[in-house]
Amino acid sequence: MARVLVTGANGFVGIHVVDKLLQSGFSVRGTVRSVSKSRPYLERTFSQFIKDGRFEVVEASDLLYGDLSITGWNAGCSLIAHVASPFHYQIEDNERDMLLPAIDATVNVLKYAKQEGVTRVVVTSSCAAVFDVKQGGFWRDYTYTDKDWNSTTYAEAKESKFPGLVYAASKKFAEQAAWEFASSHDLELVTINPPMIYGPVLHEISGPEALNTSSANIYNLLTSSSRPIPDDGLPLLSDVRDVAEAHVRALQVPEAKGHRFIISNGAILWRDLVKQLGEERPEHMDRLPNVPSDLKPETRTLAKLDTTPARELLKLKFTDVMKTFEDSIDELLKREKKGWAH
Repeated sequence: MARVLVTGANGFVGIHVVDKLLQSGFSVRGTVRSVSKSRPYLERTFSQFIKDGRFEVVEASDLLYGDLSITGWNAGCSLIAHVASPFHYQIEDNERDMLLPAIDATVNVLKYAKQEGVTRVVVTSSCAAVFDVKQGGFWRDYTYTDKDWNSTTYAEAKESKFPGLVYAASKKFAEQAAWEFASSHDLELVTINPPMIYGPVLHEISGPEALNTSSANIYNLLTSSSRPIPDDGLPLLSDVRDVAEAHVRALQVPEAKGHRFIISNGAILWRDLVKQLGEERPEHMDRLPNVPSDLKPETRTLAKLDTTPARELLKLKFTDVMKTFEDSIDELLKREKKGWAH
């Protein structure tokens, strides 16, 4: 089968994409920012595929402005899954620190994909590029489809004092730049648009302080018995394994070309999750926060996500929401018991 380049191969989503591709028979070249830091763990995790000559790790320290053509980063790869993307709120200058890096890194990858004769690129985008924050975002009586776009303008994002809005806008503008480049350069493009991504960690974790945002949210539930239930920042979710499988199928299915695929297996409020975990995993009760009996019910209407294209074109079957969280907790507690780094 074809060889696929996966950017950000050592990240929360990227390593699952690598795993799914290898399990599906593809050969994979994974890029990381630092080979010396990331290669040992990846090579242990995928040792059998290295022996079979189907997996290798290469360094691409600067996807943003680096001359990718001289690194050999994409040698022999006919497909690309561009997963690497900044997800942080450490912003001093909105344009310099978030907007331009997201846009330029994506276009840089597509530029060299076209130059190297890559036939299709799948880009990990986000529902942040879909939700219309001016109309209530995900708290509204509305069903979002692949035709919807975040309505934040570049000028608004550039001047905003809200890091979350700037991040969401960066996903929109990076994706739009990708579609514009693909259209003008006759390059097959597919985007994957999940909301918050949860699921079991597969990547290297040195300790709880190194957890990605969504995994940290789950782990914090297990260390907050004396704390209140967290705010429901984004109840709409996806399972990282479904997101990874969507990347694989988007590379395989001819009809996927030109589509945006919303990937989501449902939604849950933190209070409901804690209650269900207490019922289904009573051994964790002493680690979970208490749900106050006088907690006011959530009265806001949560938007729905139309995943019809993913189910019909990609033939995706979504993971049960509780399985997403239970598997996440099992893996986090397993890593905790082992002292995290391994």
